[in-house]
Amino acid sequence: MDTIVPADIEDNDGFGYSISLSQHGDMLIASSPRKKNMKGAAYVFKYLDNVWHQDAMLYPVDFEESFMFGKSLTVSEDMEYIALSGSYGKDKLPAVYIYTEVADIGINIRVYKLGVIINN
Repeated sequence: MDTIVPADIEDNDGFGYSISLSQHGDMLIASSPRKKNMKGAAYVFKYLDNVWHQDAMLYPVDFEESFMFGKSLTVSEDMEYIALSGSYGKDKLPAVYIYTEVADIGINIRVYKLGVIINN
């Protein structure tokens, strides 16, 4: 049995709080919503040559304002899109961070806050 952990794992960062595995079982997304003093992060792992490899670390573009990024996540069936929830600002307003082209690790980001696109 394999153990999958990010290279920068820390005590109490909540790694694995939310996870999603591709339908072919060769890509895994796992969140750590308490990483970096509750700011959060998520990790993309790929299974190659019978070993899991960390491919990317995802975090909000407005990292200083984020809170609990990755508390929930969902992934499209083809693993082309990842949506991660978070909050931002002192009032902890809701935000959804959408990453595209993930399967090819040419990651693009769209950030939605309160239903308005602020970054694309």
